[in-house]
Amino acid sequence: MLASMADQALYLRRPDQALRLARVARDASQRAGTPVAVTEASILEARAHAAHGDEAGCTAALRRAEGSFNRVRPGESPDWARHWSEAMFASHAGTCWIELRKPDEARAMLQLLWNATTDQARRRVYGAVQLSRAELLNGDVEQAASYATTAVESVAGLTSQRSRNHLVQLRKQLAPYHHVAAVEEFERRVDLLLEG
Repeated sequence: MLASMADQALYLRRPDQALRLARVARDASQRAGTPVAVTEASILEARAHAAHGDEAGCTAALRRAEGSFNRVRPGESPDWARHWSEAMFASHAGTCWIELRKPDEARAMLQLLWNATTDQARRRVYGAVQLSRAELLNGDVEQAASYATTAVESVAGLTSQRSRNHLVQLRKQLAPYHHVAAVEEFERRVDLLLEG
């Protein structure tokens, strides 16, 4: 429950609150001896540090998360934690590196996520949005727009408000490049999606 609250705090852009909740969740999970719960709490702690621009804190939390994730045994996790996978780990780790403005580190993680999302529309949208952000950090506007367009295509049929919000945020980040044809096309498609 605490980890879910930390995740929600990150979504609401409240990293201070997320950090406090994630630390309490990590401490409780360590006492309970549940590696997947320690992984989730530690990765959310890393995300909160990254949102603050604290690379050292983020890296330490990522190492804890990776260590506990390596102790997770298939079939031993509680039912509520069965969604944890390498793709989920890569998604969170990649997001940390995006927040820290480290596109090369982010790309390695996000490519793992991307390769595992062929049949999961929400993750595919998120992966494409984050890969777009990584390419934008790297200065490749055309490639960023290409991933952004893939994200719009992947959201078709989804009712996820989070997925739509990710696209709105990405549109804002690409706005300074609206004169680039591929970005203009992405903006047009997002506008049509949001009007529908």
